[in-house]
Amino acid sequence: MSEVAAGSPGRRRLVLVAVVALLFRSVAIWSSPAELTGDAEEYAALGKHLRFDGVFSMGGPRSWGHPPNDPADGRLAPSAWRPPGFPLVFAALWGNDPNRPPTRRVQVFNAVCGTTTAVLTVSIAGSVFPGLVVAAWPLMIQADVDPYSEALFDVLLMGGLWLWMRGFLKSAGIVLGLGSLTRITLFPCLLLFLFVSCWRAPRRRGCLTVAVFGLLTISPWIIRNEIVFREFIPVAIAGSGTNLMAGTIFVPLFSGAALYARFNADPEFSKITHGNRDDVETERLMRGAGIRRIVAHPFRWVAIRIAQYPRLLLDNGEHWYRPGLVWPIKIVTLGLSTALVMAGLIGLYSVRYDLQRWLPALLLLAGTLALHAPILVVARLGAPLIPLWAVFASFCLPVRRKAECGRPVLPQADGAAFADVVQRLDRVQYPLP
Repeated sequence: MSEVAAGSPGRRRLVLVAVVALLFRSVAIWSSPAELTGDAEEYAALGKHLRFDGVFSMGGPRSWGHPPNDPADGRLAPSAWRPPGFPLVFAALWGNDPNRPPTRRVQVFNAVCGTTTAVLTVSIAGSVFPGLVVAAWPLMIQADVDPYSEALFDVLLMGGLWLWMRGFLKSAGIVLGLGSLTRITLFPCLLLFLFVSCWRAPRRRGCLTVAVFGLLTISPWIIRNEIVFREFIPVAIAGSGTNLMAGTIFVPLFSGAALYARFNADPEFSKITHGNRDDVETERLMRGAGIRRIVAHPFRWVAIRIAQYPRLLLDNGEHWYRPGLVWPIKIVTLGLSTALVMAGLIGLYSVRYDLQRWLPALLLLAGTLALHAPILVVARLGAPLIPLWAVFASFCLPVRRKAECGRPVLPQADGAAFADVVQRLDRVQYPLP
């Protein structure tokens, strides 16, 4: 009877992955400027007013798409534009000078989060391979050094999964709830867990516990939004309508920087976003316009989504483009992305023998993929999927065949992800050919 190693990954492997991840991210940080652009400006403004004024606000009233501003009269407008998780990081790391945002400190914090994500991936998969994938993957490195929320979200996602798979259900729910307060992506996943718990599925009690504690974690923020704005806002307003509307506009695959130029070329999209309206009104109009388009032309919308959806799964490396190296970088990153997704799908097929064990990871992957089906997708939104794809892809590593009795081929995951399955299969009498 053959044996499968049953130990967890050794400390040396965890240290190896941590060192590789931190090294890549350190080099990327110190070779990039400490500047705030795009969403980071909004996170910084929210963090600044939390730190110095005790108010979750981006400043005074503003029109959609305009940068945050400090009102002359000092009256701050409460905001529900962004989730509160990542602005709290800015607030915690901000020094005593309100005019000096802690950009570099936030980048270092993100690098630590990215390193922790790689280590958690090793521990979950029981193999060093997925950890090295997360540690060295170009999109993950870029997402972890930018002052955006992806790094914090990734570590909360994998931390919640790690706790769940070890039976710490209440703690897993709380951590995944904190992930929902960092990016709204996990909020629909909590609802999915609640839905699964109503069916006769493996781990349904666990799904219920995780969902309940996750929803309890975000409930104070929902109550705050209800009191302040007198409307139901689950986590944040940002993208609730714009992303749906953008998902109805055809954009050729891998058009790069032309993505938002295509959106602004749409007359209705441009009219709404350039109407000098506030965030809430703009998102409401976008949501209505997007729904009308979907209802009026459902088949066209499905075709557009099929054309746009691969952006979530495949990275063309545009964040690493250098003069004269565009096509080599694009070919390499597209090839790596395709290989990872294909290996992950094969791994998903492999875990059918141990569905109960891997159901949490499967639900998180399925929930994230389903959430982005109807809305705008860009490459960096697919970064949280990479650790999950890597975990499942690890089951494509060299396998040990039991040729003497013709048994099914099972992956030899370093750590015993399938040890109990192999033991059960060893007790089954397989007919010889």
